Amino acid sequence: MAATSSTATTHLIVGSTSRLHNTRTTKFFQNGVVLTQKKTLSLRRRRSASIPPTAVLPFDLSPPPIDHDLLETVKSEGAKISGEGIVETFGNDGEALDAADNGVAAVDLSHFGRIRVSGDDRIQFLHNQSTANFEILREGQGCDTVFVTPTARTIDIAHAWIMKNAVILVVSPLTCSSITEMLNKYVFFADKVEIQDITKQTCLFVVVGPKSNQVMRDLNLGDLVGEAYGTHRHYSINVFTAK
Repeated sequence: MAATSSTATTHLIVGSTSRLHNTRTTKFFQNGVVLTQKKTLSLRRRRSASIPPTAVLPFDLSPPPIDHDLLETVKSEGAKISGEGIVETFGNDGEALDAADNGVAAVDLSHFGRIRVSGDDRIQFLHNQSTANFEILREGQGCDTVFVTPTARTIDIAHAWIMKNAVILVVSPLTCSSITEMLNKYVFFADKVEIQDITKQTCLFVVVGPKSNQVMRDLNLGDLVGEAYGTHRHYSINVFTAK
């Protein structure tokens, strides 16, 4: 996953229960993140019959009422959708670039991978499996981390958010499956860790542009503006309208 110089960002996760992030991150992600649950999925590993399974902690983002399929809705607004379900353009690229530079614009990044790591041993597990020092992080904090091969070759750079019952990883579109498989491979029978690929359960949006912080203030979420990198808190947002 390529990354360039850093820029200020505001991350928003929306559902009946939601989590807001205000961070500084790379231009690869720009400003803002939205996660919304679509359905429930649980990936469980095989365990020895002599060791009782560890129950996976619930994915606690409840879906808001949705009247229309997202891709069908944006398609009706003129969006061009790729065969992989990626919104490529609305046919107004010049206007969109101007909004990103001088105002605010929303970008659908739902094709990026989202991995949920839960269980009592999740922090120590991720500390051992990636480059970041997860053991110094607490709920409401976040960081960037790198996943590497056994020979120290980079697989991907991920964004990690430490939540109450889980850690959410945002990874590149092409590496989500391989990272999920790799993490499951290193979960041993005695480990209290569960790995879930929640990409298909969620939607991911970014809000980009110099006025994105003002959007947060308009939603009464301005207390996160200017907070330390990776900071996030829980919020409940019942109605979100964007123009």
